[in-house]
Amino acid sequence: MRLFEFLQLALTIFTAGGAILSRRIPVLRLWLCYVAAAMSLAIPLQLLIEGYRWQNVPTYLCAIITAFLAWPQSRSSQPIPSSKWRKAIAIVGGAILSLMLIISAALPILLPVPVMPKPSGKYAIGTASFDLKDPSRDEIYTDDPNDKRQIMMQIWYPAKSTAGAQPARWLDQLDIAGPIIAQRLNLPSFVLDHANLTQSNSFLNAPIIDDSATLPVVVYSHGWTGFRTVNMNQSENLASHGYIVVSIDHSYGSIITVFPDGSVAPLKASILPPDGSPDFTPKFTQLVGVYAADVQFVLDQLALLNQGDAKAQAVAPWLKGRLDLSRLGLMGHSTGGAAITRVCTTDARCKAGFGMDVAATGLTSDITAKGFQQPFFALWSEQWRGNNSDKLFAPMFTQAKTPIYRAYISGAKHYDFIMISLLSPLASTLGLKGPINGDRMMRLNDDYLLAFFDQHLRGGTSPLLAAASPSYPEVAFEKQ
Repeated sequence: MRLFEFLQLALTIFTAGGAILSRRIPVLRLWLCYVAAAMSLAIPLQLLIEGYRWQNVPTYLCAIITAFLAWPQSRSSQPIPSSKWRKAIAIVGGAILSLMLIISAALPILLPVPVMPKPSGKYAIGTASFDLKDPSRDEIYTDDPNDKRQIMMQIWYPAKSTAGAQPARWLDQLDIAGPIIAQRLNLPSFVLDHANLTQSNSFLNAPIIDDSATLPVVVYSHGWTGFRTVNMNQSENLASHGYIVVSIDHSYGSIITVFPDGSVAPLKASILPPDGSPDFTPKFTQLVGVYAADVQFVLDQLALLNQGDAKAQAVAPWLKGRLDLSRLGLMGHSTGGAAITRVCTTDARCKAGFGMDVAATGLTSDITAKGFQQPFFALWSEQWRGNNSDKLFAPMFTQAKTPIYRAYISGAKHYDFIMISLLSPLASTLGLKGPINGDRMMRLNDDYLLAFFDQHLRGGTSPLLAAASPSYPEVAFEKQ
């Protein structure tokens, strides 16, 4: 609950309590006047400073009802007559108001405005988004034979200043994306409206750091039904430590992709048949191939952007010559983890890979039979430990020809690798995440990501990659 939300609710509760008690304690009526005035002032202040969100509507209603009750009593010096029907009305009214106040307190707490964790690096963060179209690939997930593959790409980078720059939103074009995401979750269309109040740590098109040195690059691939900012905390944290981070919206595999002109590529659920059906594995393998091709296309575009080539669709002059693609890392979750695994085993441009709950069922046998040619870290949730993906990935761990790491996180579920814990403290109760503390999980993930890429893209060393860490006893760590 935000500061002015709490203040507004507290004043409403005090005013309601004062209105009830002042019937028996007349001396409270003087103070009731001031408390009611403060409550009335708190509503416009909260709306002005923090902004409207639907979770506060019950509080507004309670404040209005309480004001109607409090003002007449605060101005009266006469005893209030008592009768049976007045007592009955007071009891029923008090019960209803108390229930409304409980709802008023619960909604902002259970559905908070997500607060992005602060990055641990020394740099401010800039970000920019780009609309990319691959003329060499037909779009296989639409009915139009003339469609070409179109995706969105977002870049985060260390910035020298954020003065005058506009803060970036967590969810871009929420007016379009919000209702569609809510519908996918079987929720009312307005339920995610408050996400536009989430402040990221990134600033649109902020100038990059002055240092002329090139910067290592990490590309992120999201999972099935994910989106490019679903792991924005990881992107921002790496950028704050001097990395250029690139994330992709995999159109039709993303829960929604919104392009700058307002056109939409929604999730196409029919891409994947039910798990366990005869068509699932070939269709899923095809989807992983599309994700992997998106990653490779983005790598091509980054090379053009870095060269300042006129063929580059991503126009960002401030990034020209700043990307060190000889120090390129890939990271991905679930389906995206399988995609970057495929790229790392087939494309020499990948110098290090980090997969979170890699959906190895979408990898062909020739991929899973290979040993990695570059360092790779496979981080698994407890939920996926020993499942089919873990078993299929095992030969890649044992046959690696380079340092490879595998770790399992006790108390974690599959969606703990994304920012699910920011949406509600009930996420674990609802089965959306594991019992592991959400803040700790994000910090753990950030620390292992940074340690891995610092060691294998920058030549550093980290005790996190040497052995099991006493700082994270819930992590079962192995190194090959």
